[in-house]
Amino acid sequence: MVGSSLLHFGPWTLDLEQRRLKGPGGEHRLEPKVAAVLRALIEREGAVVSRDDLLRAAWGPELATADVLSRAISDLRRVLGDDTKEPSIVRTVRGQGYTLAVPQTAGPVAQPAHRGRRRGVAFAIVVGAGAIATIWVTRWSGPAGAPFGAPVPLTSLPGEERDPAISPDERRVAYAWTPRDGAWGGAAMSRLMVQDLDGNAPVQLTRDSAEYRYPAWSPDGRVLAAARRDSAGWGVYQVGFHGQKRLLVRLGGTYVLGLTWSPRGDVLAVSTQDAPLAPFSIRLVDVTTLGVSPLTDAGGAVVGDAFPTFSPDGTSLAFARFGSETDADIWVVARGGGPARRLTTEERPVTAVAFSPDGHSILYSADRWSGPGLWKVAVDGGAITRVGEVDRPLHGLAAGPSGALLVAEDAQSDIDVWAVDASGGKASAAIVSTRVDALPSVSPDGSRIAFQSDRSGTMEVWAADRDGTNSVRLTNLKANAAGPQWSPDGGRIAFIGRPGGASHTGIYVLDVATGRAERWTPDSVDAFAAHWSLDGHRVYFAAWSGGRWNVWRKGSGERAPQQVTTEGGVSAQEAEGGRTLLYTKPGTNGLWKRDLATGVDVRVVTDVPAADWTNWVVSGSGDALYYVRRGPQGEQQLVSRKLEGGEVRVIASPVRVPAGLGGVAIAPDGKRLYFGALERREADLIQIVRRSPRAR
Repeated sequence: MVGSSLLHFGPWTLDLEQRRLKGPGGEHRLEPKVAAVLRALIEREGAVVSRDDLLRAAWGPELATADVLSRAISDLRRVLGDDTKEPSIVRTVRGQGYTLAVPQTAGPVAQPAHRGRRRGVAFAIVVGAGAIATIWVTRWSGPAGAPFGAPVPLTSLPGEERDPAISPDERRVAYAWTPRDGAWGGAAMSRLMVQDLDGNAPVQLTRDSAEYRYPAWSPDGRVLAAARRDSAGWGVYQVGFHGQKRLLVRLGGTYVLGLTWSPRGDVLAVSTQDAPLAPFSIRLVDVTTLGVSPLTDAGGAVVGDAFPTFSPDGTSLAFARFGSETDADIWVVARGGGPARRLTTEERPVTAVAFSPDGHSILYSADRWSGPGLWKVAVDGGAITRVGEVDRPLHGLAAGPSGALLVAEDAQSDIDVWAVDASGGKASAAIVSTRVDALPSVSPDGSRIAFQSDRSGTMEVWAADRDGTNSVRLTNLKANAAGPQWSPDGGRIAFIGRPGGASHTGIYVLDVATGRAERWTPDSVDAFAAHWSLDGHRVYFAAWSGGRWNVWRKGSGERAPQQVTTEGGVSAQEAEGGRTLLYTKPGTNGLWKRDLATGVDVRVVTDVPAADWTNWVVSGSGDALYYVRRGPQGEQQLVSRKLEGGEVRVIASPVRVPAGLGGVAIAPDGKRLYFGALERREADLIQIVRRSPRAR
């Protein structure tokens, strides 16, 4: 903790080290959880703090139940002398959480002071073909500190505009553009573009047959650096505004996950690999000597470190460390090296990272359990606060040096359900729309396919005939319903859900005949990846407990879930007549098999990527495995093999199954496979500009 351990609010003082509260009612020693709840409320400066955030602040990874927070709030009101029936200090905001209504007084605080109080202003913007996304933009604690105006489109080229970078004078934006006609061809060539923020047409800087990513402005704005891939592989190049190019260094891996230029102009930071399939780490490239030095070592993470961004003073870098292709946290490291510090502990998909202009906090885009959005975490650690609210994660983020401008990448994907004979052959589309249709599950009689889709505006569970006709929506949470799994009797569907007002994502079971859904997991626990036992009596799922994801299970007549794995696990499916359990581990490639009688675990498959926890399935007989296999250049195949080992057989190639989303399912007769395939991805840039004083 930085600074004093005393927090002041109204006439009270909270001593964090001693957990003592002093005020008009005397002095009280608080229980650890009660003190943690009070601290979280104080640090949010009167804002509404969700139950989810309070539970995480006080209980962290513990598997807490719904009533523990209510008891802590009651204890807190008691020591504050608050009216329990009509509280005026710790107020309940129905469906959202709690807020501390007493303003803070002047005095030392445990976190760095932020300028201004955050105020939320709602805006609606059009992104893509008629789709509406809602963004909440708040007062930002940068030097400018004024409210932002409505986000507006910046680019609208056909294809993908990615990796925005704002010029030092905040007059131009550089980005990488992949035209639509080359997006999924043999050579997807991304060009470097520069566009004025006053609406003029973009200027194309590169026209050669190479792929460009992650442009970065020099501090004087006279030149760009970018990652470039050609026949010799990836390298870091300097690119002029008349298309001239100069190779700085060659890189050894098969991809690059971020590039940034230091404010001093002396070094570039790039996320790269030593070799194909090696984890990503951050390297510093000396612009003068062209020497390369390591800054991070991936910390043992499977994927590693991505999206580096320098602090405004150039003394440190923030980045996302990926334990798998989809699960990451925010870290920070000194430019001079040394141990990196972890600022978040959620293991959720992070899609962009940027330092705030004041250097006190880090902005990032992520799909947290409370939903996708723009978030802020202090460099010194502490509570995570929401900066922007969106209906899907933003996959790029740039912050102008004055704090007056944000530019973000807004992407939409078209995913359809495809089908192929299990013996091999040509795959064909089975369920098609212009939105996301993914994670299929086949009914026991083989006549219907359940799947998740956002075609109604939010992700819900749908079902269609096996030929793709007669699609109907089965859920109406109007928030998030995903990952459906049909029960062996065909009467129920288990799915992941988070209805409006819920603090945690949980497992729900839908009665197909009545349309009623029942939550099977505790309200205070995040859970996902539901799969039925072969007899249909239980549902296996992953829940956060003891600082990691583990496999749990619960039956319809059981009050409390039962933990199955202790060393990590998700996406569990019974096999071999229910005698064994197959599952994946977060951040570790492979597939594990557990003998349910003895509890002995052994890894039986090594080439299932950690991020493909949705993209494998066991045959109905339990002796054959189907999964997505990925090559070093990103190529994909749908393959099969016997569970006990043997030759790997290619079912379909190439395929485009999104990691963590596509899904693989098999018909009950074992003759047909279904999987989610990426058809198209469009991405445009949007800008959010601070309002002028006259406009306020």
